[in-house]
Amino acid sequence: MDNYGIQSSKLSSFYLQVLKSKSQSVDEFEMIRAHFLESEGFLEGDSIGEKSTLSDPRKIANIARKGISEASDSLLILRLIEFFQYKTVLELGTSLGVNTLYLAKPASVESVVTIEADEGLTRIAKGTFRSFPKIKSMLGDIDEKMPEINQAFDLIYIDANHTYEATLRYFNWAKNHLTAEGTIVFDDINWSRGMSMAWKSIRKDSEFVSTENYNRGILLRHFTRDTNYPYVLNF
Repeated sequence: MDNYGIQSSKLSSFYLQVLKSKSQSVDEFEMIRAHFLESEGFLEGDSIGEKSTLSDPRKIANIARKGISEASDSLLILRLIEFFQYKTVLELGTSLGVNTLYLAKPASVESVVTIEADEGLTRIAKGTFRSFPKIKSMLGDIDEKMPEINQAFDLIYIDANHTYEATLRYFNWAKNHLTAEGTIVFDDINWSRGMSMAWKSIRKDSEFVSTENYNRGILLRHFTRDTNYPYVLNF
């Protein structure tokens, strides 16, 4: 489904201004990414997350190259936040924190909570966030940290354990901690067969309009689904 098949003017505006638009990357954030790409360092501490597919998963440059969102992907979510004027954001899976900076960039955002299971990544990310007081970083297993959170968020960004079971578990928790017009974003929806299967199940939920490309799935509670709306809006 493309813009010409969309019946809702609001959804059409979202398609054009968020999904199909282009934005200039943030130089300050991309300098941080470049620093990580050039790093010869390795992560310290323990990881309690899933096994990485990177050739050397503790090398910072490898994580920056293959293990974090590209600027274009982060900019898409930044535009989404600006479009809906969201105020509160939760990120499951901080990594090096570059994507988190983009989540916190819009003027409307008042707070970003981000959770990471890897001690070394959290240490680096906290250094990255030093000049961004609106970001709160939490270290620990996501399943253990989620019960500590008792607020609702406008946007929940999920880039954590990519197994079928974990993805469904995150979704069921997230939809109960989402504001009435909130959005859930899943990264790497085709990372594995289990992740792909989970996304295909999740996108059927009647509370949301879903939109996706190969890498990312977005669930929009803002738009009430009816017969005039697409089941899946591709971009």
